[in-house]
Amino acid sequence: MYTNEQYKKITGKDYVGGFFEDSHLEGSDSSGVRFDLTSELVSKLSDKGYEVGLSEFRADYANALKIGSSVSEIQETLKTMNGSFITSIAGTNIVSALSRGISEFDRSSDSKSIVLLTDGEDNSLSSSAKRVIDSALSSNVKICAIGFGDGIKNTNLANISNATGCKFYSSSDARGLAELFTNMASELVDDLVDVDGDGTSDGVLLADSGFIVNRDGFSFANYGSNLSRGGHCYGMATFAQLYYKKKLPLTFDDKTVGDKKSYGYDLTDTYFKDYPSLYDYKLQTNALKYAFGFDLFQEETPPDFRILEDDALLYHSKYKEEIDNSGLYDYDEDVKSKMSEERQKQKYGFTFSTYTNLLLNEDKMQTNERFHRVDREMFNAIYSGHLKQLQTVSYSSGSDFILWLRNVFGTEDTAYSGGAAFIHILKARLEDKDAPVIFSDFSGDLHAVNAISLVQDIENPNDYYIGIYDNNYPGEKRYIYVECGDKTCVTVANEYYPKSNQPLRISPSLGEDLAYYQ
Repeated sequence: MYTNEQYKKITGKDYVGGFFEDSHLEGSDSSGVRFDLTSELVSKLSDKGYEVGLSEFRADYANALKIGSSVSEIQETLKTMNGSFITSIAGTNIVSALSRGISEFDRSSDSKSIVLLTDGEDNSLSSSAKRVIDSALSSNVKICAIGFGDGIKNTNLANISNATGCKFYSSSDARGLAELFTNMASELVDDLVDVDGDGTSDGVLLADSGFIVNRDGFSFANYGSNLSRGGHCYGMATFAQLYYKKKLPLTFDDKTVGDKKSYGYDLTDTYFKDYPSLYDYKLQTNALKYAFGFDLFQEETPPDFRILEDDALLYHSKYKEEIDNSGLYDYDEDVKSKMSEERQKQKYGFTFSTYTNLLLNEDKMQTNERFHRVDREMFNAIYSGHLKQLQTVSYSSGSDFILWLRNVFGTEDTAYSGGAAFIHILKARLEDKDAPVIFSDFSGDLHAVNAISLVQDIENPNDYYIGIYDNNYPGEKRYIYVECGDKTCVTVANEYYPKSNQPLRISPSLGEDLAYYQ
């Protein structure tokens, strides 16, 4: 989890990989966020009556503190472990760590769990997984694994977690760790969830899709273009949902829906062909930094990129020339700013009333030689999915749900109606590891997001928190609050979304979502 430079500083010698490893360390958590998150998890477990111990493993294993040590002891020890080792040998021996970890428990105690954190593969797991599972089951121990980093490709670790009664949580890098630890804490403490991060449980987790926003969502934000000036939220949400399920068609022809037409796409020989992490895809077309952000290209935003003229936020002339030369953009002039003055000052240092916005021209994109082909295919796929909203059957939480369920399930008899029906459908889709597209007027405009988890309020069973991936905010998990009655489920304003009493819409099934592509 350290870099080569960190390893040399810690040990005084160069890192040399083991038999199955090269000599390059990924540095998948070089900032040490794992120690802070583990400390928080220890507190949550202790609050629920768990006794906790702490061990470290590399190629060998060492117990740092026995089960039953105090929270303060464990947290102080965690502080000393960042930048030092109590084990002796570099490597990743998960089999040994789990076997030794199982032996730490008193066999007579109940509700025993090992939380395993790793960023690497143990090649011996393939031949030893059954032995580890049998040992854990005979000792009544659940193995709950958190894996992250480029080395996490081992399905055996997921099989061990699932076989022993726990889930395997994974992310491509440390940015996903906070969400993984939150999910793990919920798994271990009777599915209780702290939605707002104030240290108090707000609800009970009813369903979780396994969708991680900075693994399974896009790394860039929703964008406008000449084809959809208000953004592509529905297309991005559709792409993310079907891609996560590995159901997004990799090829699709031009499609006309009403008076709108999309370009066909072909992702078969691109980055996306085997459905790797969506968040890890980096935009390839250099000129996209002007609209999507310089940080996506590991560049600092020029301090004079935007300037103020006559109460309008404009592009500096020298960058405007570069933008024009790219041949990719149109300008959306004199757009009324919705950004608060406080946010304007924070971001730009001054306030303004109107601004000029860049719009990607998707027609010019098709023939522009500077535009990277894989980017083009991806954007075409997003817009194809965006048009799906004009044709896909969707149902409002204010609809006649009895009629809906009769149509969907082909039955005259159902126990669900009104708000309960909406929650029933959403829960079922999340339990199927789907991240369905839901949409409503959250903030003043109709907006589509992916539902990724469902939490029922502890105090009021008619209130729910829906965990979402909002493509306006890449890498950030958010919640919308929902109040359900006999007839409908409507939004409740919260810190993120100011609109209340807005019904939600959802398509009835994954099959309905895929029908558009057939």
